[in-house]
Amino acid sequence: MEVLSRELEVARGTLYRYFSTREELLLDLYQRRQQQFVDALIEAAGAGISDEHFLRSWYDLSLADPTLIALRLRLTSVIEHNVDQQVLVETKRAMSDDFERLSAHLSGVLALPRPQVEQLVIALLALVLGAAQADAAPEIDISALPAEAVRIMGCFASETVFSSNAQLILSGLRQQS
Repeated sequence: MEVLSRELEVARGTLYRYFSTREELLLDLYQRRQQQFVDALIEAAGAGISDEHFLRSWYDLSLADPTLIALRLRLTSVIEHNVDQQVLVETKRAMSDDFERLSAHLSGVLALPRPQVEQLVIALLALVLGAAQADAAPEIDISALPAEAVRIMGCFASETVFSSNAQLILSGLRQQS
């Protein structure tokens, strides 16, 4: 809480006035960042957007805020286990509202039935988390590596992993409808 209070330029006691634990603060921060992501994606995904542009927007907006990915990775494994149940329920309701708003919007924009859009949203959330892990590796100077090593590294870059697999997911859902 001390680091957070310094970054926010408020007294630590002020944070505890609103949040009883560090995890409650992180959960609130996650929910706000997730809401901003949903708002930005709804704005970016207007009528007539191509599948490629939609998926590119999803990827770019997901990685635009590194805090969102970091919080999402810790959400169920750490944060949610260390907050008051009532706080968790309230936050889950807000997340559900965001999920509903996004799904309703995308159903119209992507011309997909709502159940398939919900599957798409869940799959893309999981995919971007997994793909982002590829970028967590240390930077490597590829100029000294053999071509086959550079090629295989490129195959597992987050953008490559996300783009190719997201397109497969969306195409598969389109075939179902």
